[in-house]
Amino acid sequence: MKKIMAAIAVLGLSALILLVSVSRASLEAMAKEDREGNLRVEPVLSEGKVVYKLPPIKMLPNNIFYGVKEMRDWLWGKFSFGEIKKSRTELLIADKKIAESKILIEKENFSLAIESGTKAVDKLKYAKSLIDQTKQYNVEIEAIRKQIRDATAAYELIIQGIKPSLEVDEQKYNELKEKINEFKEEQKKEGWEF
Repeated sequence: MKKIMAAIAVLGLSALILLVSVSRASLEAMAKEDREGNLRVEPVLSEGKVVYKLPPIKMLPNNIFYGVKEMRDWLWGKFSFGEIKKSRTELLIADKKIAESKILIEKENFSLAIESGTKAVDKLKYAKSLIDQTKQYNVEIEAIRKQIRDATAAYELIIQGIKPSLEVDEQKYNELKEKINEFKEEQKKEGWEF
């Protein structure tokens, strides 16, 4: 029995080490693609014009392995050091969440779309709070602020595509709409133009 428990412990530790290694490698690969402008390829359109681009999504929340993706995203946040790098990482995770929401809206899974949209807005707000904490001001910070502003407008467009079907969905949908509107107003008060 002790040998079986030891073997299970070794397998568990091995799986954890593998997850951490894969997460670090995937974060570095994503960051490189993002810097090179190759990551965000899915357009968000408004009146026929591209207003923002999202990263492609391979797994949705209704997938059995989605928990592994969530763990990877959490590890990405932990592996990002400094407000600027962490803000970029959180913005990327937010974009992935809203891209999930967009796909779920197209599949008419509005309940999961609301969940993903809410997580996206929360991550976007967190990315902004990280940038607000920096004591410096430079071109990179201004680029992140512009991306957050553009993302806010794109998220608002995507969220408008949700059609609540149940009473509880309608309440959560209204909370999500209010959350994105409040975030947009907060940015306007700080002088961000939309």
